[in-house]
Amino acid sequence: MRETHLTLEAELRSLPIPRGPVNLARQAVLRLANVGLTAAYGAYRAHPAIWRFTARHYNPRLEPFAKLNAWMICQQASLDVPAYQDYCEY
Repeated sequence: MRETHLTLEAELRSLPIPRGPVNLARQAVLRLANVGLTAAYGAYRAHPAIWRFTARHYNPRLEPFAKLNAWMICQQASLDVPAYQDYCEY
């Protein structure tokens, strides 16, 4: 029974992701959000002194922000590669 369940999961994962309007809207929102988060992360690269300061004064309160960014990148990647969904836990 367990093998049948795993086989069914493997078959479902191999199916192409539908390109319906909901999925296209999700993809657009994820892309825009990733661009925004990447720009926020990229702000510290404006000058080496800013980068050095942020590297030396990392605040643990930024961890949820970093976790959200990683999750969104994984969600976006899973739109093209369904197997990535296994790694997208928040």
